[in-house]
Amino acid sequence: MKHTIILIIGILATFLFAETGKHKITKVYGTGIAFNEHYIVTTGNVARHSEKLDSIVVMVNGLPIIARLEHSADTVLDRAKNEYMNMAIIQVDNKVLLNACKIEYRLVTTGEPVTVTGFLQEDSKLQIKSFPAKVVADSTFPEYVARALNVRTPGGFSGAAISSHGKVIGMSFGNSTRKSDISFFYDGMLLSEYIRSQNRPTTADISKCTYQVRSYVTVE
Repeated sequence: MKHTIILIIGILATFLFAETGKHKITKVYGTGIAFNEHYIVTTGNVARHSEKLDSIVVMVNGLPIIARLEHSADTVLDRAKNEYMNMAIIQVDNKVLLNACKIEYRLVTTGEPVTVTGFLQEDSKLQIKSFPAKVVADSTFPEYVARALNVRTPGGFSGAAISSHGKVIGMSFGNSTRKSDISFFYDGMLLSEYIRSQNRPTTADISKCTYQVRSYVTVE
């Protein structure tokens, strides 16, 4: 209740600023994967790790819970080779317990069947959606940076869980600009290295450890 009241006050303040013409706030919808009871990994595009980030909210059991940016990684290894990583960790209040999934430290193989789980936001309706996909060969990114799927992910699926046999083996981060049926994900090895030794799973149900993340960003 306390978190909801704080959120309402923040949103009202946002509207007041917007009306004066000083600021304009845009809302970004995405998905994140809880890897322990208080932390979620998502993409930097969802968490908006820039000076324009106003606030972050995680939807937990239908309620908006205020979160904070714990860490972000925006790493360009080699621009000429399109070697780019964009991830973030957000933290919810210690009084809020998240369902966490196992992030498996292993290489995925071409042709491997997987499941993509994320959130669709249409008007005021929020819906979790899972669908099958397959890991495919694609030369856009080096394999140690990102892998490809044979599907185009819907809006709001940045940060969605890529899973196999009840374990997260990757995280979606975007669609191809060159091919209509290709999307990309970071594999579980890269995710595991990013979150270090903080993975403490509590469930094997991917739908329970996947959360919608909303960022409120100030734009000019």
